[in-house]
This record gives sequence, structure tokens and C-alpha cells, in this order.
Amino acid sequence: MLKNYNITSLSTLLSSKHGAVMRMKHGELEIRILDDRTVRIIYRQNAIKSKSKELIILEKKRRPVEFDVRTSGRTYEISTRALKMIIRKDVGEIRFLDKRTGITILQEHPHGRRITESLVEGIRTLGAEQAFVSPRDEAIYGLGQQQDGVVDYRGRFAHLSQFNTVIAVPVLVSSNGYGILWNNCSLTEINRHKIEIPLQFDPYTRTSRASFKTAAAGRYNFILEQLLSRPEIQLTVNGRPLIDLKANCSLGSNFSNFPRFVSASIVLKKGNHSIEAKGPARLYFQPPLSSAKTSIWSEVADCVDYFFMYGPEPDEIIRSYREITGHAPMFGKWV
Repeated sequence: MLKNYNITSLSTLLSSKHGAVMRMKHGELEIRILDDRTVRIIYRQNAIKSKSKELIILEKKRRPVEFDVRTSGRTYEISTRALKMIIRKDVGEIRFLDKRTGITILQEHPHGRRITESLVEGIRTLGAEQAFVSPRDEAIYGLGQQQDGVVDYRGRFAHLSQFNTVIAVPVLVSSNGYGILWNNCSLTEINRHKIEIPLQFDPYTRTSRASFKTAAAGRYNFILEQLLSRPEIQLTVNGRPLIDLKANCSLGSNFSNFPRFVSASIVLKKGNHSIEAKGPARLYFQPPLSSAKTSIWSEVADCVDYFFMYGPEPDEIIRSYREITGHAPMFGKWV
């Protein structure tokens, strides 16, 4: 039986035995409670009414979980035995708290949920993005098997697509005791917002060069996008090697084991800097963190769809992940 919490003209909250649906002027926010520590969040715009087949999620019947719904001023509160979710009535922004301690575990970034037009191979479609507040002392791990040597992805760019030697897994695990499973199988990027540095390519030396001016001192992220397969990927900043990858000659002339994007970071002073890259390439940079957030974007999506998994221990997060996606098989000894 649905309960209607129509307290404000900004939104209406309908609760059922498996969660709640919040209807706003601009869209619909669905909160599905899987267990006391695991919640699925789905946001759709009003004009989008589609149902995609589940490709990541194990579809099965689940027992209803006991939870409580309250309204307070400008927010709704939904609580399980372990979690409390505070939801803004005007925009549907969610804050996840530990119910016992009252400490905030994770908060969606203000106005960080977007569904926008996207162009993929000449076809108009929609893309989805969700941003989260990321405190300065947080570390973000996960994303599968990447090749850029990064362990902590807080404030770092990552391009998630299946590739030779690269395994993309859209799962983040935080040092703050939570995990995020991003339920989307299209090309996905973490912290995608970056600024291009125009490079001048010299066909005689086969190098690309640029002059780069920093407005302030700090740690800058550089993302190098290779445009052609080459036996080496190199980027130097002020004559200092920042990226230096060489192909294994035993692989012959096929250099497809290099990912399309390679990133690295360096601390720079304020002022002018010289940049040089091998071969034709595009180069981007991300300035030092001005707003602490972690964003996830997929180029094809009809909704924002993610799972919040609370530990706080990593083993508990992995347990939730396996409950959602199915048990991981053990490979045979011959593998």
C-alpha cells in the first residue's frame, strides 16, 4: 500500500514496501532499499519513460526491509536500521548518514545530477552524470584494472572502456566506508571535466609542443589522448618526463596495448611552462582541486542509476556488491 507524503508543492513522496518514489516538477527520484546498508538510486526526467534490460544487476526477489519515512521542513528522511537518508524536497539531493552516529557518509553534490543531450557516432541520445561531495581527506579506490599507475582517483580523470590490458569496472570504494556501483554499460568517465591545451604538431620531428601558463601553484593533472597507434607514448613538462610508455617489441608492430588516454600529475609553480609530446596527440589538464567532488558520467543513459553500499568495512561493501551482481566464480587452476 502506497503512503502519500504531499507536504509541499515542490514534491510528493510515495512510499511502498520496497522504498519510495519522489515526484518533482522536473523528474522522478526512486529510492529502492535492498537491505539496511544498500540502496539503489534512480532518477529519470519527466519526459523519459523507458525500461532497459538489466545487464549488470542480478534480478531476484528480495524481502522487504523495515524503514521509516518522515518529513521535516524542507527535507524528507528515510531510515533503515543502519542508514539515514536526508532528501531535499526541492531538488532531490540526497545525504547518506550513519544512523547510529549521525555522521555523514556521502552527500550528493549540489545540483550535481544531470541528464543531458549526447552525440554518439552521429546519433543523438542522452547522457547522465552524478557528482558527489568528496572531503579533502578522502581516498577513492577501484575502477577495475587501469594502466596509469593511479591508486587514489579522488580528483583524477579515468576513462572506463574495455580495452586490451584494461578492465573497466564502474565501482568506487571510499576510505570513508562506502562504495558506489554505477549501473551503466556505456563509455564512462570519472571526473571528466578537463581543459584542452592546443598542441602544435611538427611533422618533421614528429612531436607536438605547447606553452602552458598556470594561474596558481599546485598539483595539475595532465591527460594525453593518443590519435595514432605508436610504439611509445611520451610527455615532458619543462623537460621533465611525465609519461613514458614503450611497447614490447616482441608484440610486433601492433601497439594496441596502449590505452587511448594516459594520465599523470605534477606539482607546478605559477607561471609559464613548456610541454612536448611524441607524435600527434591531444592534451588536456585539470587544475588543482577548487571544489572537492567526484563525478561519474556515461555517454548513453536514460536515467541516473547507482547503488550506494555502506560498510563501513571493505568486506561488507564487497558483500553488497556480490549480492547485487551475483557471486564471483572461482577460475580453474589452468587459468
